[in-house]
Amino acid sequence: MADFGREYAATVLKGSPSDEARASLAGAVAQCSKAAYLETARATFRSNTEDVLKTVTVPALIVTGDRDDRILPANSEHIAREIPGAELAVIPHAGHLPQLDNPAAFEAALAAFLGRTSKVAAS
Repeated sequence: MADFGREYAATVLKGSPSDEARASLAGAVAQCSKAAYLETARATFRSNTEDVLKTVTVPALIVTGDRDDRILPANSEHIAREIPGAELAVIPHAGHLPQLDNPAAFEAALAAFLGRTSKVAAS
């Protein structure tokens, strides 16, 4: 899995992540067993959450990278439309893991969302 971890990090990260972030991701994937990784992927692709999206009743922030080729931004846009009141944040210069590709933009989007939702929760 070590080779796969390095390949995964090289293909999934689309922005300019730090060498530390790239190595950390590759190492985390390398620690997974092949069977566990494959079962997680199978479960992800077999799941259908369409019916539950409209039932979400808490503030939701859907985050995607503008270069995500694993879950296309159009899919994230659909999820955001289906969840009542959800917000969509498209992180520039980022792929499937925008928190690693462009941490500053990711943190800014999250902070803004939390700032808005915490004010709503307090009132």
